[in-house]
Amino acid sequence: MSTSVLPDTPRATPKATPRSTPSPSRQDVAQSEASASRRKRRRVRKQKPRDEFDFNSVPGITKIALSPTLQQVLGCVVDNDVTAEKPWKYVPKYKIEDNLELHDKSSEFLPIKAEIAKYAGQELLLGYVTQAGTDVDLFYICLTEAAENEVSRILDIIQKRQEERMYNSVYRPIMQWVSLGSENDVDEMLILCNRPLLEVEVESKYPIMPHKVQFRFRLVQNANDGYTELLASRSTFNNLYKKQIDVATQVTPAVVTNEAQTVCTYPRNMWTQYHYEYDPDKNLTKEFWDNFESFVNRKMEILDDMLYVGGVINFYTTDYTDLVRDIKYSTVPQVAHVKEYTFLLEEGLCRGKQIASLSWHPLWTGIVACAYSYECPHSYMKYKPNKDVVTEAVYNITPVLLWSFKDALRPRLHLMAPREVSVISFCPYDENILIGGCVNGQVIVWDIKNRLEGVEKEEPLTAAQQRYRALMHSLMRWMKNVKDPKIVNCAAVSELEYSHRSVVSAIKWFSPFRELTKSGQLKEIPEGEDRRTLQFMTAARDGTILTWDLLAKPTMLKGGAYRPQRKLRRLKERPPALNVDVSPYKALNRVFKPLFKIHILEPNTNRSLPIAALSIRRTKALSVEKYPSPNRKFDITERIYFKPTFNRPTHPLLTKVIVGTTEGDFIIAGWEGFAFNAGEVVNQEVSTIDNYGKYHDGPVVSLSRSELFPDLSLTVGGKVFALWKSDFIGKPVLWKRSKYKYTSGVWNSYRPSIFRLTRADGHIEMWHLKTRSDRYQDIKFICGLGVTGSSTHPLPLQQNVMGISDSNGALRLFFVAHNLTQATEEDKWSTYRLCEREAIRKEKFLKWQADWIAKHADLIQERKQKEALLREQLEERNKMQKEKTEEENEQIMKAEEDRLALLQTPQPGHYEEWANRQWLTREKGRMNRVLLGKKALDINILEKQQLPLLKEVRDEQQKKVKQEKRLKDAPKILEDTVAMLFPDAIKKREPSPPDPYGGGDPVDVKLKYFREYQQLEQRCQEYVSSHEHVHHFDWIQVLQAGRERRKVLDGGYSRYNHKLRLLREKIARGGLPLPPTAFRHGGSASSSGPSAYTNSTDSEF
Repeated sequence: MSTSVLPDTPRATPKATPRSTPSPSRQDVAQSEASASRRKRRRVRKQKPRDEFDFNSVPGITKIALSPTLQQVLGCVVDNDVTAEKPWKYVPKYKIEDNLELHDKSSEFLPIKAEIAKYAGQELLLGYVTQAGTDVDLFYICLTEAAENEVSRILDIIQKRQEERMYNSVYRPIMQWVSLGSENDVDEMLILCNRPLLEVEVESKYPIMPHKVQFRFRLVQNANDGYTELLASRSTFNNLYKKQIDVATQVTPAVVTNEAQTVCTYPRNMWTQYHYEYDPDKNLTKEFWDNFESFVNRKMEILDDMLYVGGVINFYTTDYTDLVRDIKYSTVPQVAHVKEYTFLLEEGLCRGKQIASLSWHPLWTGIVACAYSYECPHSYMKYKPNKDVVTEAVYNITPVLLWSFKDALRPRLHLMAPREVSVISFCPYDENILIGGCVNGQVIVWDIKNRLEGVEKEEPLTAAQQRYRALMHSLMRWMKNVKDPKIVNCAAVSELEYSHRSVVSAIKWFSPFRELTKSGQLKEIPEGEDRRTLQFMTAARDGTILTWDLLAKPTMLKGGAYRPQRKLRRLKERPPALNVDVSPYKALNRVFKPLFKIHILEPNTNRSLPIAALSIRRTKALSVEKYPSPNRKFDITERIYFKPTFNRPTHPLLTKVIVGTTEGDFIIAGWEGFAFNAGEVVNQEVSTIDNYGKYHDGPVVSLSRSELFPDLSLTVGGKVFALWKSDFIGKPVLWKRSKYKYTSGVWNSYRPSIFRLTRADGHIEMWHLKTRSDRYQDIKFICGLGVTGSSTHPLPLQQNVMGISDSNGALRLFFVAHNLTQATEEDKWSTYRLCEREAIRKEKFLKWQADWIAKHADLIQERKQKEALLREQLEERNKMQKEKTEEENEQIMKAEEDRLALLQTPQPGHYEEWANRQWLTREKGRMNRVLLGKKALDINILEKQQLPLLKEVRDEQQKKVKQEKRLKDAPKILEDTVAMLFPDAIKKREPSPPDPYGGGDPVDVKLKYFREYQQLEQRCQEYVSSHEHVHHFDWIQVLQAGRERRKVLDGGYSRYNHKLRLLREKIARGGLPLPPTAFRHGGSASSSGPSAYTNSTDSEF
């Protein structure tokens, strides 16, 4: 039995002890480097070939070298179109012939020009030569059909072997057990019983059941223990007794079979003859015809109108016949049939969180990215938020996870972000780019190139290796795993200064054939230019919209200048090993800036509107399968790769956006841009409002534009959803209010006439306006806690998949039946035609309403005056009632005070004063009664007569209070008026700094503080004198710690510092004399005097 070294087995490394070593000579250094190079060459020679097939021995195959430019022209770029896993690719023959014609003297195909001309096929098979240590990219090329067939046969053999190797690594054959001593370890891990078992003795009556048993019914109501009432405490139940008897009566009239039963569409108060019945009369006189002609001439206009109305309007319709024969009445509405497949949830990371945003991969099937958060856009808080933003940013974990259908229990990738992510979006034109928006306004770029392949690649390990790895990981849980392939750090983060100031709420992509310049102008890329853009637009709750360009050069200097990358001092270019999986967008990190900024302001004000949703018009991105296979069997876990097909947009250039705000507004805004660049880092412009409507009773949480009809938009906010048409200003064409809050709304991607609405009570509504417009066509219950959103898989599958997110943070996947994905041409246009008719009807009604208001302006004005007069009278009446109530309350309070004063007992020593007050109060009341009785006066009448005088006094007092307030605010009113009329002349003065010596404590308090300080100082002096501190200083220990820190800062014990390597090379070349200091094995030089070659920053400590 052969033994092998485990890959994860740690090697014992000798611990270096700090001691002084002699300085190595120049000859020793050269010998050590030569021995290292010999060991490397020996290791390279021992490498085994990748496979046993030699394509050089196949006749008809030639090896050529292709430059990177020619690779891009032929479409076989290394690491992009051809890789080590899939090195072979077909190249069109005409591209090679064009290259031979353009470069007739320098083409790489000149040696095999004749063989290429003789080849009869339209495509040539090229294969990438995966050899290490070559400076150029070598390719195999098949010049004959026999060579092509032989290569295909070899590739099939290699593929079968790889499949067998993978199958054997996963599904190992069952073999006979060979004992290696592991059973002893298993026996030691078994739990053994160290005490005797408990003995239990059970006694029962014998026989348990006699042989003669007769069963009978035991009813609940006949048994005392049949049922028990569990009633809530402190609750009363009122019984309702039925006193009215319902009797059914047949009231449907009998249906006659020989006559059509009809329903009158237009009810009338008179009889209308449905069928003309007459008998021809041949004995008509000439006098009758003269009278009939005269009647027709006199009543022709009336008769013409009646015939026209009778021809247009059918007073009776045969509804039952229409229901049977007409297809639009006889078609049964289809019910949505969905079947749950699985759900995606990471319990450890997603507990207590919800899916704030999700994005399906536009080019890979079965891949979806989800951003989790504690607070979603559709959630409502019942209390005022009281949270610490800094604490939440440090301690709260709000992950961004990348899921695959292959594994529903664990996410494939964990995307790291500096702050909580509120919205994410995959790039529809680049399969490796994912954009995210943070709660602090920054934009994040992730590059997942080769990340999924690295995670899904299985590493074959033996059982012993797996146990050893698990053991080592369990012992090092305190260490942070920095080499986990599942963790993907962000490639670039936007610069905070030029980013949004609030939560990013939406991300939308531009067409690759259109670009937005820094001056804000939208331009079309000419067809002659072979370039495409990667621009997108973001919106945030600070009321701004920013446009970004991933292909723009970063600007890091003031004034928009670009600082070029520092050239390497030793190498002309970075080694290929250092460029593996390095994102090209790393250069944008912390310097990523937007191109243009658009402000969305409320009409007639300067207040920014918080944007919650955004939509721009964009041509739908189409894609085709990258590696088609007609014999592929459907497997939802199998990933299918697509590639985008770039189609130029046909719609005109429109600089308009549709936004929804957190205040429930629907806005269509536009901008013009500038004719020249103003020179600012980010140019900005205030948008113009083209359409504005406010119909939602909550924030607009969803805004979806129809892919088939771009001028039709669906908005959802609060308990209202609305359909808007771009050319219908100010109002939606259709809106409905529900009893429950809506969380999202999207158009069906398979049937454009249907849209889905998700509710907070866990239901999903399917609306088909062609079937019925008053309520939903179908409703499904999904979750009891609430549904937060729904989205369909964008790529075609044999079974359509729909993802629904719930309040638990889970993404539930459902299979959708195909009957909901098949739409006819009439079905596609049904919703749009209904909205057009509704818009025309509302326009006519608004026009008629405006005309009626203009025609009856005096009547409306008179009615408004009457309403104003009634309103004033009602206010006056309420005011008088309020005053009367206040006076009555004052009198009652005064009487109560007098009564309490009479009942009040005298205080000790003040009895005489109390008695005089009591006597004066009684005498005053008696005198009032005597005077009123002698003069025959009524106190109620006197109070009513006194009311005008009291009101006048009260009004005079209120007038004086208002005058005093007005005089007090006079300086502020003057300042505001001047600031409004002359804003440039008035500048707000900065408040003077507070006086640090103002105020202060009294002298006696200061004296007290001073005495306490003297006492405290005396106690501290006594303690210090009685407890002397002796400091121990070890200079050797300090030097040793400094050397260790220097080694760590220089890159560790085994790697040399870059500066010392330069110094070593200069010494080897003879450019500098050997320094008096010694090179140590740690890689740093110790300086002992002013002649040292290191700077002060590179010293030992």
